Amino acid sequence: MRQIFTFLFFLAFSSAICQKPTLNKLWVGDADNYLQVDTDAVRVERCFNYQGKRHIMQAAYYYKIIGDTFRIIKPEYYDSSNHDYIIKDFTADLLTLIPLNKYWRTLYISDTPKEILTFRDRHKIYTDSIVFQKINFSSTTCYGSCPELSFQIDSSKQMKFNGGKYAVKEGQYKAVLSDQLYSELLRILAISELDKLKDLSDLNIDAPTYSIEVYYNGKSKSFKSFRFSYIATELLNYLIELPKKVEFQESKSEETSFLR
Repeated sequence: MRQIFTFLFFLAFSSAICQKPTLNKLWVGDADNYLQVDTDAVRVERCFNYQGKRHIMQAAYYYKIIGDTFRIIKPEYYDSSNHDYIIKDFTADLLTLIPLNKYWRTLYISDTPKEILTFRDRHKIYTDSIVFQKINFSSTTCYGSCPELSFQIDSSKQMKFNGGKYAVKEGQYKAVLSDQLYSELLRILAISELDKLKDLSDLNIDAPTYSIEVYYNGKSKSFKSFRFSYIATELLNYLIELPKKVEFQESKSEETSFLR
């Protein structure tokens, strides 16, 4: 029996040691950039300042891993060159790339080339300095059945909800977030780089428009768009799905909008 236990322990330990870190995740760069690596594509977000305003560019490409080379494959209407980067370091928490040609601007925007591009797992940017006060959220309808709703969550876990067309509830309601849901909200806020987030201000035609206002540390940040920075995607998805996860009670409140 002792031999069987020893063998199973050794097998489990060996399996854990041999597990390789995954590349498929959101990586936060040190040059105001993000990499969202999936199985079939890499999504790149680059930020830059122009004429006193902050701008964000997002693009998606196919990619290949060839030995120690990370190759971005651009469509032919862009160019036919390989955009290659040597993978210098790759762990669960760190990814460093060395550009091999002049196309370093594919991953970040700057007037000066960087010899090494450094990225960290997005959970490594966690901060415990956020003092949460409240968050307001709203979504509009679209050409389909997108729900129209708005709600507010404060630091006492209280939720005020106003549901419109296609919402999970129509009318005014209230709820109290469970400890798990509230802790999840705080965790997501702590890894969303709130101080860096900006409104994309895109022209929207047929998609729902989302508005988020976060009040924290005696200040507020607001965003309104149909798409958000990759670092804010988890927060957006959390807010979209939240009304399906709480128990509502009817409210006599006459508040129909919680946004400024």
